[in-house]
Amino acid sequence: MAETADIPQLANMRIAFVKCDQGTISEADLSAMRKRLPIYFQTHLNEDLIAFIAKDDDRIVATAFLLVVDKPPNPHFINGRVGEVLNVYTSEDSVSPYIAMRYEINFLEGMT
Repeated sequence: MAETADIPQLANMRIAFVKCDQGTISEADLSAMRKRLPIYFQTHLNEDLIAFIAKDDDRIVATAFLLVVDKPPNPHFINGRVGEVLNVYTSEDSVSPYIAMRYEINFLEGMT
């Protein structure tokens, strides 16, 4: 799991994910994201956002975010806590596509 020291890399990985997902990002939006993402991660990391990461040496090469939300309980989630998986991403220049596959399998196994 990511720690506070990983926040700059988490922000970069989030931007890379959004670029991959949406194609392009305007300079204004990119600037706003670079400003806001570190603040967001500082506030939410390991509170209501868990960032699962894979590293190659000290470099984050894959991420998967779990956003945890408290909702009113019901019979399907009696404690009211639910999670949404976000930002499952492996950097395009990572060592091997195998990392992405193995990482996603490990993440899903950890969720059960």
